Amino acid sequence: MRRVRLSPWLLALAAAALLLGEDAWLPAALLCVLAHEWGHALCARALGLGVEEIEIAPFGGVVYLRGLEQLRAGAAVGVALAGPAMSLMLAALAAAGAYALPRFLPFFARLMEINLGLALGNLLPAFPLDGGRVLCALLRGKLGRARAQRLVAGAGVALGLLLAALGLLAWRAVGRLNLTLLLSGGYVAAAAVREMRAAPFTVLQVMAGRGEELRRRRALPVRAIAVREGTPDAEIYARLQPGALYRVVYLDEDLRPVRAAWETELLGGVYKTPRPLGEAAAERSGRGR
Repeated sequence: MRRVRLSPWLLALAAAALLLGEDAWLPAALLCVLAHEWGHALCARALGLGVEEIEIAPFGGVVYLRGLEQLRAGAAVGVALAGPAMSLMLAALAAAGAYALPRFLPFFARLMEINLGLALGNLLPAFPLDGGRVLCALLRGKLGRARAQRLVAGAGVALGLLLAALGLLAWRAVGRLNLTLLLSGGYVAAAAVREMRAAPFTVLQVMAGRGEELRRRRALPVRAIAVREGTPDAEIYARLQPGALYRVVYLDEDLRPVRAAWETELLGGVYKTPRPLGEAAAERSGRGR
């Protein structure tokens, strides 16, 4: 891993805490967030991924991993849940400390609150939270990577706007803005928009990862998949699994092969709007005359 850095959003949140006189627990909260991100990093390393950088941000942080796109859905879910699991373990340790040393109950109770907040807050099913990454991994087999990423990122934008709105409504309720909610909501919405904009490039990232794997191992398995002639490229690509290069064989109604293509040849049509099968077949028939 190269470095650990602080997100500008976290620096703004720290400044808000100083203004509100709530800075006493900030160092402990940062350490809890770092431990949360180390949970992701340790799981990723155990799966053979490279850890480039850890960014500490509101609601947790971001671990920049090399090779994440090549993981199967189950492994990607495991990496996403490793952070909340670490936070829950720290919350359990804090509860044990409170039981063993009751004179330090306020300290351990606050640590337990921070870690429970990190664990449960990050399980919300929206980008950039861990729950959003779990949902995206589960949906990508049915919707495709790009569509799943856009859907979960849209939920993240909605969540961020909701948090920011709650921060503004606090002014009406208690007479002052809740800067913590306001800045956290801004971070979530901005990060979700970034994920949404990156969605069209996810397939390219997968292909780049397979190329890197081929250079590293000098060998990459080749698998064949049979589809009905006229199936949209995006639908085909949604069914491909990591770890291999695919040869796509197109079959007619009688299961006779019509043509074949490498998955790299599908990239041009991955983001096109699918057309009805009859219309596509009619066009191909017209070109053959």
